[in-house]
Amino acid sequence: MNTFKKLTAVVIAVMLTLSMCITGISASAAAVSDGTRVVYLKPNSNWLKDSARFAVYLFQGSTNTWTDMSDEDGDGYYEATLPEGEWEKIIFCRMNPSTTTNGWSNKWNQTSDLDIPDDMNCYTVKDATWDKGGGEWSLYDPENPTEAPSTEATEGTTKQVIEGDPDSYYLFGYINNANYACEEDADNAGEYKFVDNQVTATFDADSYVAVKKGDNSAWYMTEGWLGTTVTSALLKNTTAITGEANKLYVPAGVEVTFTLVDNGDDTFTLSYASATDPTGTTDPTEVTEPTEPVAVDYYLFGSINGANYGCEEDYENMGDYKFVDGKLTVEFTEMSYVGVKTTDNGAWYMTDGWLGVVNEATLYNTSTLGENANKLVVPAGEVNFTLVVNDDGTLTLSYESDVVPTIPTEEPTDPTDPTEPVAVDYYLFGYINGANYADGDDYANMGDYKFVNNEVTATFTEISYVGVKTTDNGTWYMTDGWAGEVTEVTLYNAAGLGETADKLMVPAGEVKFTLTVNANDTLTLSYTVLSEPTTEPVETTVPATEPTTEPATEPTTEPVTEPTTEPTTEPAENVTIYFAAPRVAPGRTVWTDVDIYYNDTTSVIKSNRIHMTDTGLVIDNPAGANLKTTRRGNWHVFSAELTADQVNAIDSAKYSGFVYAGNYNLKTSAKFDIKMGGSIADFDGQVFLIDGAVTNSEVDSYTGAWTTEQPFEPEYKATTLKFACPTQNWSGGVYFYYGDSSVITTVTKLEMTPSGQTYTVDDSLVSSLTKYVGGDWEVYTLELTAEQVEIIDNSSVSGFCSGSSIYVKTSSARNVFRDYNSVSDLANYTFVATNCVKADQEKASLTGKWRWCTL
Repeated sequence: MNTFKKLTAVVIAVMLTLSMCITGISASAAAVSDGTRVVYLKPNSNWLKDSARFAVYLFQGSTNTWTDMSDEDGDGYYEATLPEGEWEKIIFCRMNPSTTTNGWSNKWNQTSDLDIPDDMNCYTVKDATWDKGGGEWSLYDPENPTEAPSTEATEGTTKQVIEGDPDSYYLFGYINNANYACEEDADNAGEYKFVDNQVTATFDADSYVAVKKGDNSAWYMTEGWLGTTVTSALLKNTTAITGEANKLYVPAGVEVTFTLVDNGDDTFTLSYASATDPTGTTDPTEVTEPTEPVAVDYYLFGSINGANYGCEEDYENMGDYKFVDGKLTVEFTEMSYVGVKTTDNGAWYMTDGWLGVVNEATLYNTSTLGENANKLVVPAGEVNFTLVVNDDGTLTLSYESDVVPTIPTEEPTDPTDPTEPVAVDYYLFGYINGANYADGDDYANMGDYKFVNNEVTATFTEISYVGVKTTDNGTWYMTDGWAGEVTEVTLYNAAGLGETADKLMVPAGEVKFTLTVNANDTLTLSYTVLSEPTTEPVETTVPATEPTTEPATEPTTEPVTEPTTEPTTEPAENVTIYFAAPRVAPGRTVWTDVDIYYNDTTSVIKSNRIHMTDTGLVIDNPAGANLKTTRRGNWHVFSAELTADQVNAIDSAKYSGFVYAGNYNLKTSAKFDIKMGGSIADFDGQVFLIDGAVTNSEVDSYTGAWTTEQPFEPEYKATTLKFACPTQNWSGGVYFYYGDSSVITTVTKLEMTPSGQTYTVDDSLVSSLTKYVGGDWEVYTLELTAEQVEIIDNSSVSGFCSGSSIYVKTSSARNVFRDYNSVSDLANYTFVATNCVKADQEKASLTGKWRWCTL
């Protein structure tokens, strides 16, 4: 434990003791910090996924600030020191790890607005929840924790290791608040052995279980999270699971009997019932408080009739929209966005991303979706729903209606925000009179510019830039790209605009605004100048600070150089241009198809497209290593042969670029001119190489340059791959894995062969690790064909894992070839694990170095 945390513990204990003596045990309306007060966060397993980082948001009236959280000693508790001042509320946030700045656009999940108690310092996020799902405050002393701060076994652990029968099956999982017979305890078969297909157990804490063979040769888990309502689940071999492998929930405090049925197709059915009532009529959770009935009902939830219904702040409400025999009829007063949840919020089902206007959708358990979770849009009027429960744990939701919903083509990506409150007021925000107003660091301020009867008059001392937001920052509306010096614009929901979100420029002087609310979730904002400024205003540069509830955008001043409307050179009859599709980092979408886009709007989905063809050639792009979303190496080259008419169309368009054809959010920045101020014909025969990005997310705002370097035929050579296998905490041999998903259960695995030779690892190489020491590590090899090398070189994910457990591995968030052009470049090297991504999950997130090794 670090010294700082020890000292902080003493200070906190003294401060809280004094506070309780003076005020008693109570929550304070405003917490006071002298700059040394520390709060802690204990995330649940959901919040810990995807290498998320954490931050706190504090506010008092219009004053607010963000503070990073860290877990320097790896004890599972994240801490933050509250800045000096009075703070009315705190919000703990799960943040996008690919960003370093804090803001609502980088937030993945959050708690509710929480009071900061005088007598408590640690907030624990409730199990199996994501957003605002509840939790509780407690008093945490880092010197004397009241519970095991980590599920990792420590040096002093004396847990009994039971040798398993290779022909028998055993329960494993997160049992009684610790990993049991899995992860760091995988060598332990455990005491829960099935005899005659049954085993009886009583758990002291809510637990999550699955089944493995006694020799760890096969592991069987659920495909996705099934919720807390089920007592029977289909378990699949983890090698066959294409989504997220998960476990079956079992309540605490009741003796239950598990039954395991072999289905004969390498799957099992695992079920349980109360051991005291084998008929199943006794609810197994009755010793505590019943959490769910065994029978499951399904309910509609979402942003319904302009407000959250059965979700967010209303999540405890199951609502009136209950499916009966898979049918439900609802009369909507306005366009709505819906998903499905089960009895007592046991499981939530949503779409995998925004689907647009469709009348049938597959809904997935939200535990497998993360930030991609979204809803199905339905029109106003009478809607007849049909719900089908599928065998793979998904739902199919469809509807019939005489009306087709009319909505913006780019729907908000935050599935939990209502599109507009039922009763809503509108306010101007922006860069006003030389400072952020109701925007950026001042976003919590609604401001004085409230529209009354759709009008508001303001006096600006200098040129300003404005948008419109609704009550309590419910929705932000901005222009789709820079509109220029105009007096009327259409404003779109900013959540659907991404980097193209911009503002309307208004002159200094007294200005009267008029707002029209349109039926398609857009606004029309216009203005009239009532009095001219006394001097000609000088246009200012808008800082690149955007509302914290919308995506980060570039400065919203008009581009210094407008794209030319006429080509600078007369195009030849045909012009051929090339684009190098990026090799991507793990977890990023592989560019398998490319289009050129062009139009007078920055919205790519509304643009014209020209499809490009894969040439089969490659080009080396060393600059790929400069970005977090791409990697260096030979990038595949796509081409498009443009006619004179197409050249003129692209040249005449205000915006143009390259986009992955399968997802309009993966693209070069609409605000980056690929014509470089000239004509696209100027780059006949040249290749566009990505070398930078505008926004933190990078993928929707790439920039680059043209090169006259010529593409070439790729050469893939057969090679030998080598891995030095640690002598500790690694069993069952070694597998090499690769694919285009960072979900380890979906990748291709190839078994490696022991070479009979060792590589000597010095202790200093592994000094950053706690579960591994140096020594003579056996080298495993794998012969790869040229065809396999080609596939692996173009995969986003690759690494090594144990033959006994898919959870002992190099990190699937790091490609082991990330800094190399090809696997074949490493024929004379072996991979050695030397570090890890997450200290509390060391064995599952190993990283390392390639070391010279010739056998």
